Amino acid sequence: MRDASAKARSSKTATRGDSVRPSLLCCRAAMLVRCAVLLVVSLPGAEACAWGPRGHELVNEHAIATLPAELLPFFQAHARWLVAHASDPDDWIKSDSRERPHHFIDMERYARRFEQMPRTRVEALKAAGKKYVAKNGDLLWWLPLATRRLAEAMQAGEREEILHWAVAVAHYAADICQPLHTTENHNGQLNQQPGVHGRFETRTVNQLAGFLELRPPPARILADLHNSVFAQIARSYRLLPQIFRADQEAREGDRTFGPTYVGLMAKKLREPIQAQLEAGATLTGSFWLTAWVQAGRPDLSSALAPDE
Repeated sequence: MRDASAKARSSKTATRGDSVRPSLLCCRAAMLVRCAVLLVVSLPGAEACAWGPRGHELVNEHAIATLPAELLPFFQAHARWLVAHASDPDDWIKSDSRERPHHFIDMERYARRFEQMPRTRVEALKAAGKKYVAKNGDLLWWLPLATRRLAEAMQAGEREEILHWAVAVAHYAADICQPLHTTENHNGQLNQQPGVHGRFETRTVNQLAGFLELRPPPARILADLHNSVFAQIARSYRLLPQIFRADQEAREGDRTFGPTYVGLMAKKLREPIQAQLEAGATLTGSFWLTAWVQAGRPDLSSALAPDE
């Protein structure tokens, strides 16, 4: 978690969220993309956080470079702020518990097959109820809603609101690229690998950060926001067995979880981590771009600060 966001922005956060964080339960599912998921056993789980701060910074930094020339000036002008505040949404949880479900989705708790998932948050609330959705996450449906808020801010030319929702969209987009944000077994609590969440997203990413050469593809206009989110979550979910296997093998090499363990994790997971961070950067840029198009392609030069 990062330091709390600016007072002016954090004072508005309580009205922007809409959820409660669950005590996550267990799962023995291996994959949830067009295949059946094994039955799950309900057990208390540890709290899941987002990509570590460095991961979110990398996503925001490289997302800016994916943007087309028409949109680039505004985001370049605020690049330092967008990177420095990349983890603000994690801090919003501290002052508004309704923010918490926006950061994850326990896929196994909603459907046995991916295509059976509710398509919108309204459908999920109608089918499962507000408490159930709050407990099991709504990231799948919240990201398109946050993108709409960003579009509204761009249309109004409100600089502070644009930055708030740009950071929010970037954070949620990065979260759907973190495989452990898509499952009940988010912290390895179901297969005797507790603590894998932080070991993967923070320690391993920090170990690799200085060596990764991210080259995300250019952002593109997304015709269907929900399909784009669904597709990325499906890709992220497929990586879970690889993460758990790498953690198990690295633990066998260093049961103290020291430097040897981290080095083994970095070696085994460098390729998928780089791919997921690149996907997060392109997806972030794509949601920013799509919001701008939805807003009518406004000239954002008027939203720049006087010294920018």
